[in-house]
Amino acid sequence: MLSPPYLNSPIDDLQSFYYTTQWAAASNDGAGEGRYNGIEIQEFREMIAGDKRERASSLVRDDLLPATAGVEYGPFFAQSLALLSPW
Repeated sequence: MLSPPYLNSPIDDLQSFYYTTQWAAASNDGAGEGRYNGIEIQEFREMIAGDKRERASSLVRDDLLPATAGVEYGPFFAQSLALLSPW
């Protein structure tokens, strides 16, 4: 038995945009000198690439502050928190 077709909604598009932005922020430091490779950002990259994506989103939303995240997660990621955190 075939399942009914799924219609993509604007919410799906927003969720996709959020996760793509989250991945881009974690993968690029924005300075043109390559990726930031601190241990915290490496663990975050593993979370979003694996099955802990919701934990990664919770970390961004509830725990990280732009003023202190730059040291542990890299400057581009820290600046991206202004966009990602309110989601």
